[in-house]
Parts: sequence; C-alpha cells; structure tokens
Amino acid sequence: MSRECADALTPQGQNRIARAAQALAGRWRLTSAPMRFDLIVVGAGLLPRHERGAWFDERIRA
Repeated sequence: MSRECADALTPQGQNRIARAAQALAGRWRLTSAPMRFDLIVVGAGLLPRHERGAWFDERIRA
C-alpha cells in the first residue's frame, strides 16, 4: 500500500471495511473467496489514483 493510502486508511478502518464486505459476501455465498480491496486516492489538486490490491483480507472464514 502506498504512503498516501496508509495515511488515509487506518487499520481500524480496514477492519471495518473488511467486516462489512464479509457480511455482504455471505449474501452471495462467497465467504470462502479471497477478498482484495482497492482504494481510490483523491487529493486536493490531483487526479484520483486507483490503488489496486491496496490490501487483502486473509482472515479464515467459517
């Protein structure tokens, strides 16, 4: 993850997003699928930048 992403999203924020994504994945029976999270970094006066694979959720799913 780039420095801008690390500054923009705390580990607590990552966990919150991952928990929400896991809840949604359960609706489509995708709980055992790997989860990759992308970010769109937006800064003042800069074009948005897509950070593919900013982090992965590697928790074991039941």
